[in-house]
Amino acid sequence: MKKATILAIQKLKDFLGIKTDYELAKILNVPQSTVARYSKGNTSISLEKLNEFCEKENIEIEINYKQIKGKKK
Repeated sequence: MKKATILAIQKLKDFLGIKTDYELAKILNVPQSTVARYSKGNTSISLEKLNEFCEKENIEIEINYKQIKGKKK
């Protein structure tokens, strides 16, 4: 989930055309430290929280899953 969180936050910043955690935190009205933890992968973001963030900016997200070669359970 760590890698997914990092990617999700980066994609959100890219979509909004911003570069810093501070800018995203300001838009989302959350502490900069929260966004920094997500960006570094120190804290995983829940799908619920990601959806909440996207709704604030009227962004629709799509999540796709695929099997990784050699990782069959």
